[in-house]
Amino acid sequence: MGFFSSLFGSYNLEDSIKKISTCDEIIVKDLSDAEYLKLLGKKSSIIEKKTFHFPLCYTVVAAINFNYEGMAGIFDLQGWNKDMDYHNKIYRENKRLKERHQDHMMQYERSKQLYNNAKMNRNQIIANAKNGNKLLPYLLNPIGSPPKIPVLKLHKPPKVPKNKEEYTVYKKPMSGSLKTKSAQFRVFVTSFRNFDDFNSSHTLDKDYKKTFESLFNAFLKLQSKYLKKGKSRIESKFLSFKENVKLDFGGTEKDGTLPINLDKKDHAEIQNRTIGSKPEILDNIIVGTYKDQIYPALENGTSDDKSLKNILLKYVKVDVTKCSYSIPLTTPLSLQFIKYNDGKRDMVGVIDFMSKKLISLK
Repeated sequence: MGFFSSLFGSYNLEDSIKKISTCDEIIVKDLSDAEYLKLLGKKSSIIEKKTFHFPLCYTVVAAINFNYEGMAGIFDLQGWNKDMDYHNKIYRENKRLKERHQDHMMQYERSKQLYNNAKMNRNQIIANAKNGNKLLPYLLNPIGSPPKIPVLKLHKPPKVPKNKEEYTVYKKPMSGSLKTKSAQFRVFVTSFRNFDDFNSSHTLDKDYKKTFESLFNAFLKLQSKYLKKGKSRIESKFLSFKENVKLDFGGTEKDGTLPINLDKKDHAEIQNRTIGSKPEILDNIIVGTYKDQIYPALENGTSDDKSLKNILLKYVKVDVTKCSYSIPLTTPLSLQFIKYNDGKRDMVGVIDFMSKKLISLK
């Protein structure tokens, strides 16, 4: 039997992801016969339907040992104090100049008032003088020039020393070994480079391999779209469920998070897996994700280790020497894969339980 992956419909994967943040309830159960006919067509007939909880996000709890090396930053306290003293000196001088300017302005206002009064009196005398005899009162009542308004001239203030990074010189080699007993972080479906990597790390239903591949590639395309448009990362949408969302997975889970089966041999949930000398793809993803988090912590002096508190490092290298981890929970996108005949040919559709719509995987 030949199956054709469903590529129709106006409701796409991005619509489904956005629905996560607005959905009040997610109930995973078969649709009614009328709902199936509306989605698939009046002449359609269902061959098979299966529910899959497609993993969006994996919660990882890990114990990790690693070596690090880098150049420790030495804070130039003398330079900081020198620039701060100069800034404070200019600030005090400008404050003095402003106060002096205020005094001059008060004197100016008094002088301006006296000048205006004298000018008004002289004008009155000239107005009262007989016609043809205006010059003499003008000459006999000199009032001088009007006072000049004081100009405030301040020194250009220097930049306030705020960023200690600008006064940090990285020239002290530093290295050591650290361990984290229970680091918790997340990896996402988009952490896998391609479908082959995703497929090798999961036990997928072989009958729906092409549909899984289309769905996975749609996630990568959506991630690329968000990155190109400078939007927030699509991964943030995976965790945007409403706090009080009602979840019903047929009585299997209450909080909407399901165990993820990754061991291809016995399909057991990963518990305390220790990475050996030949790491698998998921092992490398987990180590890489942790390193992406520990690098900025070491560089910014925010590591949990007391020996590195407030120490800034540059040119950091990290080598993970031991890692054991568990994946207790995943956050799923619950979907129904459905094989059906639309009256002409056999097809495969993907139904989103939140919207009860077919997802286009173009």
